[in-house]
Amino acid sequence: MNDAHGPNKDTRRLIVDALGTRIVVRFAPTVSDEIVTAAELAWSDAVAERTIATDAPVVDVTGGSVETALSDLSTRVTLAALDDVKGTALLFHACGLALPDGRVVAFVGPSGRGKTTAARRLGETYGYVSDESIAVRADGEVLPYRKPLSIIEPGLPTKRQIPPSAAGLLDLPERTLTLSALVLLERRADADGVLVSEISLLDAMLALIPQMSYLASLERPLQTLAQAIARVGGVAQVSYAEAENLRDTIEHLARRRGIAPSWRACTDHPSAVPVGRVGRAEVSDAIELDDGSIIVMSDSTIRVLDGIAPVLWLTAIRPQTREELRDAVVAVHGAPENADPAPLVDRAIDDLVEAGLLRAP
Repeated sequence: MNDAHGPNKDTRRLIVDALGTRIVVRFAPTVSDEIVTAAELAWSDAVAERTIATDAPVVDVTGGSVETALSDLSTRVTLAALDDVKGTALLFHACGLALPDGRVVAFVGPSGRGKTTAARRLGETYGYVSDESIAVRADGEVLPYRKPLSIIEPGLPTKRQIPPSAAGLLDLPERTLTLSALVLLERRADADGVLVSEISLLDAMLALIPQMSYLASLERPLQTLAQAIARVGGVAQVSYAEAENLRDTIEHLARRRGIAPSWRACTDHPSAVPVGRVGRAEVSDAIELDDGSIIVMSDSTIRVLDGIAPVLWLTAIRPQTREELRDAVVAVHGAPENADPAPLVDRAIDDLVEAGLLRAP
């Protein structure tokens, strides 16, 4: 893929930097010069000037109208970058702004929460990191994605793609970017100014995980996410009505240091389960929180264990009889008044077996 005259001298090829990886955009001979020129302009703030590896991801542009081709290109470059980076970083569906010292505030949330609008308004004051996707390495380094802004315009069937600089957004500081705040956006028309509130580790993880890509590709996905949350002092939720109101909140969020949530890993290797006993099944990852609940990831599925389920799951690291598990539950929670605990415990065991978290040969 290397070019003796520089990677972007080929007028039918464009190389862009997305989430720390190089993506090669190739234009088919049938693609009009108008589309090529429009793509070069839209991606001008993400152009990569360095040579690239021979196995760099490639996105082919084959035709269509200018608007359709650019909208499709933005989606496909994003997907190619996410696929290339998966397993090496936490990937958030978020917009990000960088302070001059390299601290990054990431606003996370589903479509419709105002991430692109926030990026446009706040990027006039702070460095534009991305309006859509942010990658965070294990040490907290943020990999930017200065993709074109996707702007909805009345009368157009697809969003218009414009380079951040054309929208007046600032460049990034010349230093390593480091995540300093994870913020959940909640846009509310009735919000009076900006309300910042702390949320629990459990609520934070349950809100963040659906807004992430390829989390299960990490070696210890839940632990890695919990470590990132602890590093920035927990997750804040921001309720607001207008993106402009967030401007005075950025530096407060970047400086904010809540009490880092505590947790412990509970991924001991389970023993083989003999017939007649109940034991723990293999899972991708699991962490126990301060409130006694356990978050488990198994086959990319997230489950929260509460009530008597954590006692059963933790005790079953060594295979137990059902009677032994009942005794363990009673020892922690006590016996129910005027009721036999056996049916209640057996039902909970069966539910965990059905969920694939316990084994009972």
